[in-house]
Amino acid sequence: MLTSSLLLVASSCWYLATAGYQRKEHLLNLIANAKRCRINLFKRHHFAIANFKYHLLNLCLCASAESIPL
Repeated sequence: MLTSSLLLVASSCWYLATAGYQRKEHLLNLIANAKRCRINLFKRHHFAIANFKYHLLNLCLCASAESIPL
C-alpha cells in the first residue's frame, strides 16, 4: 500500500515536471514565432519604403529630363 502511494506520488511529480517543461517549450516557440513575424514585417515595410522612394526618384528624374531642352 505504501509502495503504491509512493509510486503514485512520484509519477504525478514526474508528470507535473514534464508538463511544465512542455509549457515552457511551447512558450519559447510562441516567442520565437512572434519575433520571426516582427522581423518579416519590418523587412517587408523596409522594402516597401525603398520601392516607393525609388519610384519617386524615377518620376522626378523623368520629369526633370523632359524639362531640359536638348
